[in-house]
Amino acid sequence: MSEAHANAFVFFGATGDLAYKKIFPALQAMVAHGHLTVPVIGVANAGWTLDELRARAYESVVKYGPVNHSAFDTLARLMRYVDGDYHDAATFDGLRSSLGGATRPAHYLAIPAALFGTVVQQLAQAGLAAGGRVIVEKPFGTDLASARALNDALHMVFAESAIFRVDHYLGKRPVNNILMLVQDEKVKVLNAIPALDPNNVVRGQFSGYRDEAGVAADSKVETFAALRLSIDSWRWKGVPVYIRAGKNLPVTCTEVVARFRRPPTIVPGHALTRNYLRFRISPEMTTETERPQGISFAIVR
Repeated sequence: MSEAHANAFVFFGATGDLAYKKIFPALQAMVAHGHLTVPVIGVANAGWTLDELRARAYESVVKYGPVNHSAFDTLARLMRYVDGDYHDAATFDGLRSSLGGATRPAHYLAIPAALFGTVVQQLAQAGLAAGGRVIVEKPFGTDLASARALNDALHMVFAESAIFRVDHYLGKRPVNNILMLVQDEKVKVLNAIPALDPNNVVRGQFSGYRDEAGVAADSKVETFAALRLSIDSWRWKGVPVYIRAGKNLPVTCTEVVARFRRPPTIVPGHALTRNYLRFRISPEMTTETERPQGISFAIVR
């Protein structure tokens, strides 16, 4: 192995949603392609055992895979688990023990950004940051000031060359294609969006969220948001833009749906229906249209 490569992969938030939906399937794929042969150490504060984490990983690749049984068996053998509070130095003593002789760990922070500072400081105090790297997921702060504060917290422990910031959706091929086509136009559109009207925003929280570990009993943090935007330009005049996003919804997908205006008709009693174009990025890549007569077709990749 090259000296530039990490010799252990540590991911905090191993029992969380991001690990379940994204990290475990990605780790299995890395094993299948021969890119992952080092210890994989999950860290979380869930009261779990290693066997329970392996079971969670298997459920993940079954749902978001597909499963590669040979690769998963190898991944399961590479996996280790440390359970404990991120504020407790004993958790990081346990991590040091699990790392064994690894001196170049890659630390993946699949945890809320509010915990970034705590974890990197604990890594430094335990002697686990030197020679290592840190990987953080979006969202990186809520505004410029909070993003800078997070940056400062990371830089207190890691050099910029050892910090990696990830937006996994920007890595998707359809998104890259879109960005190549509309980068300049995107800026124009964003500049033409007026400030949000509170009457055009709906916020919600899924039932049971306050029972989740680490969530305050009176938390008002939203887990769902829907909003309506307008765009001040001749091209988009009168066209509403709706954005809906949330966690723990009945359907997990990322898609753009364009619904066209209803075409006029001169035939009495024969009202045409609207066409729509659906462009889905995740979990599968599809393009679907519906014609006025109700005939539809889809291209699935």
